[in-house]
Amino acid sequence: MTRRILCIDGGGILGLIPALVLAEIEARAGRLAGSLFDLVAGTSTGGIIAAAVAAGMPAKTIVDLYRQRGREIFSRSTGHRLATGFGLWGPQYGAAGIETDLADVFGDRKLSDCALDLLVPAYDIEARCPVLFKSAKAGSDARRDYYLRDVCRATAAAPTYFPPARINSLAGEEATLVDGGIYANNPAACALAQAAKAGGLDDVCMVSLGTGQLARPYLYEAAQGWGLAAWARPLLDCMFDGQSDTAAHQCETLLGDRAIRLQPALPRDLAMDDAGEEALATLEAIARGLLADQDALLDKICEMTLPKAAAA
Repeated sequence: MTRRILCIDGGGILGLIPALVLAEIEARAGRLAGSLFDLVAGTSTGGIIAAAVAAGMPAKTIVDLYRQRGREIFSRSTGHRLATGFGLWGPQYGAAGIETDLADVFGDRKLSDCALDLLVPAYDIEARCPVLFKSAKAGSDARRDYYLRDVCRATAAAPTYFPPARINSLAGEEATLVDGGIYANNPAACALAQAAKAGGLDDVCMVSLGTGQLARPYLYEAAQGWGLAAWARPLLDCMFDGQSDTAAHQCETLLGDRAIRLQPALPRDLAMDDAGEEALATLEAIARGLLADQDALLDKICEMTLPKAAAA
């Protein structure tokens, strides 16, 4: 029996792209993504989508989150701007908006409540170690069980954008976490390792959804003079992009044509925190273009992930 994996990259508001792609897959398959996959992994914004899938929610729920609440999440008062030096000596955004919206979406759902395996990366800055939230472990160990809203808050705590997340397991153990994108913006390799440990890779197929490929070069003439402040944002971009591409290459090498990667090219630089109307309209247009260009591949995804009886 084929084991089916879904992986979703991080990328802030750019997560609207994979959310729309997933909604199209659900529409074509006539099923929720939670019934099409056995393991779903996501980082940062992808972790929010993955958690929704594992909780049995339709992709449209997360599409609506981006459309309707993106501005709440990425909003800051004039007072916050001034107090943080416009992000120079403090996070650009407070945690209140994202925490309120995550609580509204996930309520008191727990990691152990997930109907399929969920894997979400984060990084513990106090213990100085990567953390992988796993629903498969949460059911038998309250120290590894968390509210999904807290898992999502942790994996989406992008440095310089949001403050770190201090969360507690259901056993009361505390952790201080930031965005898992600092080591696994594309969690596909993490998911593949979990699948390999569970039974090898011969029966594994994977669908990997990106949040768009940034094409802007950082030119030598400018970068040679950069110091700590100037490198902060480009460094995050390069880390996220480099790891995402590397993980995709590793999975394609190991799985061959059983790995499908959907990663659109972005027509221009789109900030991961721009939730304005024009930015959202651009992201939706990119998603529509990707769906049109990859029509046959989307049919292949449905064929690959639908249970055989349902496909027949």
